[in-house]
Amino acid sequence: MEQTIRLAQEIAERVIREAGQIARVHFDRITCSVEKDKFGDVVTNVDHETERIICDAISHTFPEHEIHSEERGHNGQKSEWLWMIDPLDGTNNYAIGFPVFSVSITLKYRSDPVLGVIYEPMVDRLFVASRGNGASCNLNPLTVKKKGNLLKGTIGWIQGHQVQHEENAVRLRQHLDIRFKIGYGF
Repeated sequence: MEQTIRLAQEIAERVIREAGQIARVHFDRITCSVEKDKFGDVVTNVDHETERIICDAISHTFPEHEIHSEERGHNGQKSEWLWMIDPLDGTNNYAIGFPVFSVSITLKYRSDPVLGVIYEPMVDRLFVASRGNGASCNLNPLTVKKKGNLLKGTIGWIQGHQVQHEENAVRLRQHLDIRFKIGYGF
């Protein structure tokens, strides 16, 4: 298993940078953007191009692995290994020229996350977290600072369009807004 995770990390780091560079090069040059759901989320030609690059590389190296990607959906495989891919996380931002987006890849083994790789191409930040190895940003280990009072902390909050009016989501958002400093992103 550890050998598979190491190889998966090598592949994910390489292919996520490749996909991210395509997104960066095409930023502000969208040739096709269409609404994909009733919430107004969009999909672009860059979503499809980066997704193809990622899925093809994973399928080539791990043909027996299950892949679920945002635009392509499920690859039809059944496996203890599941790749979850968002080829352009923050497509709505990307489509309007707001440079806050990333490429995201997760690998699960028997439903447990064992690898997470996120690349922010506009600022060239590569986040990697793997089972037993902690997390890093551009190879620098990430640490959590001890804070005496959690209520003085700042939290990041991103909520999808699909759940924004659900009762539980509204209560959670209100709870967080009242008790913490919120750093909004997407």
